[in-house]
Amino acid sequence: SILATGVYLWLPRTWKRVKAAFAFNPRLKGRAFKVNVHKLVGICGMALVAMLAFTGAAIGFTWVKNVFIFGPCDGVAFVAPVPPKSIGVGGPISLEQAWSVARSLIPNFHTAKIFLPLEKNDSIAIAVVADDTANPEAHSQVYIDANDGKTLSFEPFAQASAGWRLNSWMKPLHKGTFGGLPSQLLIMAGTLC
Repeated sequence: SILATGVYLWLPRTWKRVKAAFAFNPRLKGRAFKVNVHKLVGICGMALVAMLAFTGAAIGFTWVKNVFIFGPCDGVAFVAPVPPKSIGVGGPISLEQAWSVARSLIPNFHTAKIFLPLEKNDSIAIAVVADDTANPEAHSQVYIDANDGKTLSFEPFAQASAGWRLNSWMKPLHKGTFGGLPSQLLIMAGTLC
């Protein structure tokens, strides 16, 4: 609502003055100069603030994901994946064995997360981000049987639905974790607007 009221208050009374409202006028002095700078920075920063608000809502609320991401992209509601259960026999495998299975499927990576089994028949889940992606949340999932080391499921990110791929960008866009320091400075500047 702050964005909407800000635009309403900023919007010139006639459409002919909209072009002038987007222009920086260095000839103004005093309060008029400050108002000109405030309006220009505010309207330019509005898109970034709107993006931060939307991505925050998508991260925090499942209904936002369903209405704006998964519904339009996939035609279905968001459903959290259910990891497969370990079905093999034998003793538990070592983390090195599980890791070698994941590395055989995705040899070139820059980030990986290993989720250990919490219960007896849970599988080992490894989320791997390949080297060839700009998205730090583009996880390919590997589920490995904790008893015999066989691959139960491999879900490459490239084969994920459009909704999953779009949803994976919400955290990097919100936190500025893609693009290095320039994107983080842009996010910081947008929040200062």
